[in-house]
Amino acid sequence: MSVSPSSFSSSSSSSFSCSSGSLLDLQQRKCVICDRLAYSNNYGVLSCDACKMFYRRIVVLNRDYKCKYGGVCRESLAPRDVKCKGCRYQMCLEAGMTFQPTFLELTNEKDMDVAVLIGNILFLDSRRSKAMKTQFTDEDSTLNEVLEKRMRMKTRSPILRL
Repeated sequence: MSVSPSSFSSSSSSSFSCSSGSLLDLQQRKCVICDRLAYSNNYGVLSCDACKMFYRRIVVLNRDYKCKYGGVCRESLAPRDVKCKGCRYQMCLEAGMTFQPTFLELTNEKDMDVAVLIGNILFLDSRRSKAMKTQFTDEDSTLNEVLEKRMRMKTRSPILRL
């Protein structure tokens, strides 16, 4: 069914009807986890923004919550009243939420790897710089002598190639 913007007519602030006569009531769009108002599918299920972000934080931060009361708190309360993070996370899983990283998140992980690598290089450079500043020698070598000594050291040590 193709629906154009002109085929919608506003019947109230929270509902719309289309030309086919079906009623799209926003009040009926409830989060499958907590029964709050939900506007879109998030991670594969119709859910509110609070449940979407709760689930995302758990997955991205690699947390694992367990119910403190052995799962009975979820059964004794109404769905909206579940305060236990473990039970709320279990409800997200049972509703069918699945996390697929987006391209942006994958790029950010690569950026993080590069940032860690640069940090390690900066640390090693500062350590080398500090060692060079504090070394003392009583030799009065010329630049050519230092380079020749370095070249001799390189030829003596085996070169590892990966």
